[in-house]
Amino acid sequence: MANNITTIDYKGKEIVFVGTAPASKDSVTLVKQTIDAIQPDTVCVELDDERYRNLQNPQKWESTGLFQVMKEKTDTTGSYRNGYNRFL
Repeated sequence: MANNITTIDYKGKEIVFVGTAPASKDSVTLVKQTIDAIQPDTVCVELDDERYRNLQNPQKWESTGLFQVMKEKTDTTGSYRNGYNRFL
């Protein structure tokens, strides 16, 4: 996964981009290792709109029933719905 790291120089600052995959343990490990190795002054995280809204309202999931989440929520590959269907 080392090829998922790109470093650029911008206005005298080194910026390191770490490409990740959603819900990937390998991505989490790569990010942790990169932060530990570089020890940056700042860490920035790109979030899509839905993840940003979820961070703004963490109690939203507490009031949502598990069945409703499994039935309605699906990522782009449909993996949540496919995982749910295996148990039906």
